[in-house]
Amino acid sequence: AIRRYTFTRTGVWAPFLVSWLVVTVGYPHGVLALVGAFLAVILETLLAGQPRRVLRTLGAGALAGMVALAVFLPSVLSVGVTARESGILNNGFLNGNLTGIASSAIPVAQPEIGGWWGANPPVPMMYVSWLLPLFAFVDRSKLGRAARTLVPIAFFGLIWVAFVAAPSFLGPFRIPIRMMPYVALALILVLAVSLSRAATVSSRYNWRILLAVFLTLYSAWFAFAEVPDNARAQAISTCLVLAGVVAIGIILNLRQRIGDRKGGVLLVGVAVAMTTVITFHQHAVFPSSPLAAYGLPAAKADYQRPLSGVDGAAMVVGEPTAVGQPEVWEET
Repeated sequence: AIRRYTFTRTGVWAPFLVSWLVVTVGYPHGVLALVGAFLAVILETLLAGQPRRVLRTLGAGALAGMVALAVFLPSVLSVGVTARESGILNNGFLNGNLTGIASSAIPVAQPEIGGWWGANPPVPMMYVSWLLPLFAFVDRSKLGRAARTLVPIAFFGLIWVAFVAAPSFLGPFRIPIRMMPYVALALILVLAVSLSRAATVSSRYNWRILLAVFLTLYSAWFAFAEVPDNARAQAISTCLVLAGVVAIGIILNLRQRIGDRKGGVLLVGVAVAMTTVITFHQHAVFPSSPLAAYGLPAAKADYQRPLSGVDGAAMVVGEPTAVGQPEVWEET
């Protein structure tokens, strides 16, 4: 919406509405991503040689900024009396590193992310997609004008790579790993556009298949280095990724002979089939979330019991797991 408003004659209502929805959720990391989107569009206008359009982007950003002030200013003004006033420090709690990103093509990789579980999470928290080694099949010389469009998206992703690897505490911002979805979004967008515009179909590129295999094994090595104890699951996962990557490479290699339409159908079929198999394996290895199941009551009536017979507006403050038990009043 921001980009469309910047480069066309559309009204500002679309970027304002989207920005308003993002900001009023009250989730500051989403607002950070919104700022990154504005910066990426500004970079694109400069690369396009249209610096005057930056004023349109800044105008839409100013409207979003006013909404952000209304939502977050009370928190900013009161931060001095809360636990959020911690400055900048790193204790290795829920931030990632470049090794984790390097292993993000392996569906069962457990990168080094300190948390309640210790050094490595019991789930693949930095997995992006098994398709990432397909960057080997992108012919950069064919990207042409698309390359300029991809630079701002890559820039958007690099911002959050830096944030994911940032110190655990950046003032009020905690848990840097929360920005990993935006890294994944940028990687997948760049890969999808690059393959759509510049996937090589030359029959003389078996070396690209070898490069894709190398990238897969390189990512697998980082996954193994992080948690050698999970080598069996990693080996199965790596073999599945290799099978999918090589199959797609062979189809691309044959695409000139079998035709674009048939080749496209085969590519989609392999991608969907392998994603399904890989996802089932991933869930077999990691059947549940690392977060505890607190067993809180599911019915609204259970939460009304402590205030049964009370008239007017009231709110119970205390331990939610004690709802319906005498101990709840010790916490109130």
